[in-house]
Amino acid sequence: MWPTALRHGGTFSIPRSHAVWNETHPNDVVQPGEHVHHENGIRDDDRAENLRRMDAAEHEGMHGRAARRSRDAAGRFAA
Repeated sequence: MWPTALRHGGTFSIPRSHAVWNETHPNDVVQPGEHVHHENGIRDDDRAENLRRMDAAEHEGMHGRAARRSRDAAGRFAA
């Protein structure tokens, strides 16, 4: 089981972005307390080149500021 598996009732799951990161970085898997950030702001774009691992506080801080920015029709942050 991956270190960042989430429990849902009696089963476990892992966010797809974490699974992609762990598959493409087998010696640098996501640990508890870490998040995977989508560089382009599109949460379902799980291409390996769009993902960056970071600690939870850094990630939450980014989105706290970013949440005030507007998004375009595709859900991306506007410049």
